[in-house]
Amino acid sequence: MKLDTLIVIILMLIAGIVFLKAIRKLLGIALSVLILYFAYYTFFTFPGAAKIAVFKNTFSFDSYKVDISKYSNEGVNKISPPIYVGKYSLSKLTCTKYNPIILCDSKVKELDN
Repeated sequence: MKLDTLIVIILMLIAGIVFLKAIRKLLGIALSVLILYFAYYTFFTFPGAAKIAVFKNTFSFDSYKVDISKYSNEGVNKISPPIYVGKYSLSKLTCTKYNPIILCDSKVKELDN
């Protein structure tokens, strides 16, 4: 093995390590931004708190597709006719604001099929 080949291999390893560390740092920043957005949307907005409340009771990702924006405000919201999320029906949504955090609770019934 010549000295030129050894130097090229060492330089490529160093460049690869630096590149992989940079990618890891960028992915860490992107994941942090994603987690911060999820936390903001879930705990600081009424629609996000309402959707997480429905998800908490149904464990169905369809709860994020349902439009409950007109029912997501502070206080008790009776939903008539009920909103159907998969095999569940949502009939009541209660949201409370604890400055600045918003927490919601939902009343969900499982449908008989």
